[in-house]
Amino acid sequence: MARSEEEPARMPISQRFLSAPKFHLPHIRALSRGRIAGLGMTVLALVLLANSGSIAWAATGQPTASVTFQVGGATASSPITFAYRSAKLTGFDRVVLQRSEGTAHHWTTVAALKPDSQGTSQLTGLPLGQYLFRIAVLGHGEVVASQRRWLRVFGNVPFASIGGGENRGTLALATTTFDYVLTFEAPGTGFTSSRTTCRSVSLRFVATVISAVGNGEPVTFKYSVVQADRDPTGVAGGEREPIELNATLIPGTSWAINVQQLTGGYHLDEIYVNGSAFCYTRTGS
Repeated sequence: MARSEEEPARMPISQRFLSAPKFHLPHIRALSRGRIAGLGMTVLALVLLANSGSIAWAATGQPTASVTFQVGGATASSPITFAYRSAKLTGFDRVVLQRSEGTAHHWTTVAALKPDSQGTSQLTGLPLGQYLFRIAVLGHGEVVASQRRWLRVFGNVPFASIGGGENRGTLALATTTFDYVLTFEAPGTGFTSSRTTCRSVSLRFVATVISAVGNGEPVTFKYSVVQADRDPTGVAGGEREPIELNATLIPGTSWAINVQQLTGGYHLDEIYVNGSAFCYTRTGS
């Protein structure tokens, strides 16, 4: 059949192949280098993301860490027990317990802890005082998570360092002697602390009668530790009878020593005091 003049003639296959764009070897090499270079940049970017922890963080969330010390504080020179926990760490993170030191508050590592775990551990005992600790997650030398805790370390403090010592002496009794560091006249209050750093106090008393208008009853006294946020703790005793009184205190609150007359009519008395307290400062306040 005759072709229409508008219909283009079909090009033989051999001519179509020969007229196609030519891809010489240098072109092919250039294209290969471009593809390989692009792949290399992609791999490099993934490695950098992995090293920075971005991939792990995106999958697991921000690292967390917490630490808890024993309730009520620690005892001076005794091991310090604490509990810790950390989670959502990357393979490049470390977990440490640190203590603030100096006026510049430099953080010193005192314990290395197992990452991504929970447990308990101990520190070497410290002198009495108040210390600031933190648990920290360190990633490539930077703190990525932390928590701070104060720890009070308590120890025995002589009552002479808290509220006496200026009028100390020795009182002779019938069968013994009594060393005292504070005296005051009763009835009334003989000592007051406005803001204590102690959690307990152990006191010893002796009372003597200076003058009295007796009623024939034996002379007895009520020794008390009174506090702002706790009921009084008291004990009764007779004249020239050594008496011991133990009381729990609330650090940060006020407390006082009070002596009242129970029986024996009206009498003016001299009270002698000694003892100690369990505090985190050497002055008890």
